[in-house]
Amino acid sequence: MREFRLREGERELLREQVIASRNGKQVPRSKLVVTDHRIALLVPKPDVFSKLFGALVNRMASEMAERLELVHEITRARFEAVEDHGDMLVFRNDQAGYAHVSFEVYQTSPFAVWQQRTRDWIAGNFETIGTPA
Repeated sequence: MREFRLREGERELLREQVIASRNGKQVPRSKLVVTDHRIALLVPKPDVFSKLFGALVNRMASEMAERLELVHEITRARFEAVEDHGDMLVFRNDQAGYAHVSFEVYQTSPFAVWQQRTRDWIAGNFETIGTPA
């Protein structure tokens, strides 16, 4: 599991709860984190314990599920666009092939808000990132 940690000198600007997509399924309680260096998607660790052992370890499994793991990140230098795809937003970088990163999220702030946030973020106007457009 890749854990999200701020790097030395990095600061968190925004953390928004979203629904992410993992293995073709929507995953609630996910987080979209914007720092001054990157956008990161954090998704709860898959809940394999409750599937294997049912109610006996349900409490332990739900505690494990609350642990978020870093599944995608796009650096500010490589960020290309946020796109509106109806009920979801897609974030993508400017790379091709194996270096290409894109991910989708559901139930976020509106597309227009994310457009403004990413414009400000790319320009280095970090003070406006956490405020509505």
